[in-house]
Amino acid sequence: MIERSQLPCIVIDGRNAARSKNGRPNWNHALVIATYFSERQHPVFVVMPHWAGKEQQENINKIAKIQFVDISDDNEHDDIIALGICIVKNGYYVSNDKNMYKHLDGKLVNRNWCASRRIGFHFDEEEKFIPHYPDVWEYENDNFDDITISLKIVTKEVIK
Repeated sequence: MIERSQLPCIVIDGRNAARSKNGRPNWNHALVIATYFSERQHPVFVVMPHWAGKEQQENINKIAKIQFVDISDDNEHDDIIALGICIVKNGYYVSNDKNMYKHLDGKLVNRNWCASRRIGFHFDEEEKFIPHYPDVWEYENDNFDDITISLKIVTKEVIK
């Protein structure tokens, strides 16, 4: 069995995860995503403003580390912190924001790195979390059931 410390960390862009179709934040989504990866033994970080998701903070804190961020002067400061943790921990981040690279100057990591480390997602009609893993995702656990949903089947013509 793979130890928790050997699996890549998962950094959740909390405000992005809490976005819902009706425009109001649903912080239960952040909890569901954190639970999903925690159950698979990944170290999990949730980046969120200190004032957000009060109703779920205690539950999230039981399974993940919460990194509170002050976004009063910079509405995107939480994205920068999420990327920073992801870079330092060499992990993956969960967000549907495909433009996170805009927070970087390209010297430490670049747009391609961001794309290779982003786990997109959606919630189905039953509120089940469905991850969209990047092509480079290496799932070293024996449980492949969940990643088959988001794997792309690539066929190549073999020249004889």
